[in-house]
Amino acid sequence: MAGADNLIPFNKLPEDLKREIQAKGRRASLEKRRQKKVEEHYFKILMGLPISGEKNIAKLKEMGIDPKHFKNEMLSAISLMKLIVDKNDLDAIKYGDEILGKNPALELKKKQSKVYDTQNPVDDDKLLEALDNKPVDWSADI
Repeated sequence: MAGADNLIPFNKLPEDLKREIQAKGRRASLEKRRQKKVEEHYFKILMGLPISGEKNIAKLKEMGIDPKHFKNEMLSAISLMKLIVDKNDLDAIKYGDEILGKNPALELKKKQSKVYDTQNPVDDDKLLEALDNKPVDWSADI
């Protein structure tokens, strides 16, 4: 690789040069975070504005949505639902769950951390058989 012999590992650089590089990184990170916060602020303002355009208003009226809720965020929610229903978009489904406060990975973690229920025990033998791809009659548990 051309120029690889000129590279010096970060831990072998002089302390003053390390500090200078780290300071540049901190400044860039701070500027990026500020920019993101400004963009988020303006996006929230735009999402809260009333809807314009007869086509959009007609779409919401057709869905039976109350006119006092006609805001851009409602159009965004409809677009998200359209992606979920029409295209079965996995990212849209995850984002929708996130908005609703549902995180499947977190839900699974919560279920796994629950204390064993002695009143409704799970038949471990049946579970092991199912994991071994053996046919299991679950109807007895219902």
